[in-house]
Amino acid sequence: MQHKAQADGKPISGLETMDEQLGVLQGMSYPDQARFLDMVVTEMHDVESETQSVVSAWRTGDARSWPHC
Repeated sequence: MQHKAQADGKPISGLETMDEQLGVLQGMSYPDQARFLDMVVTEMHDVESETQSVVSAWRTGDARSWPHC
């Protein structure tokens, strides 16, 4: 998708790079890293439905749904 956007001359941006994400993790103590990673794995099952809600709200222009996504 990134290559298509670049080929079409569309701007590309992201929330953070992988290096930035790892830097945040590295800045935590080992116990905090373990708690954070446990939380991520535990909440992983919600990601797909939350992503679909955000995409649906975006496609329909439903700004009122954004706070709930």
